[in-house]
Amino acid sequence: MARLQELILSLREKVIQRSDGIDELLTNFQITFEDCKKYAFVKDSKGCSRNLIFDEPEVCRLTLSVWKPGFQNRIHDHGQSHCYFKVILGLLEETHFRDGRHVADSVYKEGQVCHMTDTGACHQMKNNHDGYSVSLHVYIPPFDRCNTYDEAGGAAIPVTPSFISRYGFAVDRESRRLLDVLNIRPIIQM
Repeated sequence: MARLQELILSLREKVIQRSDGIDELLTNFQITFEDCKKYAFVKDSKGCSRNLIFDEPEVCRLTLSVWKPGFQNRIHDHGQSHCYFKVILGLLEETHFRDGRHVADSVYKEGQVCHMTDTGACHQMKNNHDGYSVSLHVYIPPFDRCNTYDEAGGAAIPVTPSFISRYGFAVDRESRRLLDVLNIRPIIQM
């Protein structure tokens, strides 16, 4: 978890100084699932469970998303925020859209980083992996509202994203730790 705290301090410093290099910072930090497991909650009713790790208004927000196998979210933007994400576990497919039109497809494996700008870009993410996938997201600045779109590039539907955990604590009784769901137990060495 020390690496994750170090990443938060480095991100915060870069954003406050308005310096570039967030993608390189995320790429160079060797964050593993072990570093993030405290924040990895899932909810049976959610295909993608969003977990808040760090939030500083006007600066940046760090979240951890846990994706169920086969889940695909809706086409969405990030308001006026820049979005960076790094795949921590599994793999994710991303479909890019601009002005309602399909532009490209990408696949990201563990350790790979992506950056989506705030100007007219939308995307859709899918866990096409047979197990859970986990991704770390940075939003600069944080946003509280974004838009989703239907496949045909129709009208924007405003939504308020929610979190199933905040700072390592579940927000309700339905949220469970991913390790409990997967029934993963640490190996005790004697």
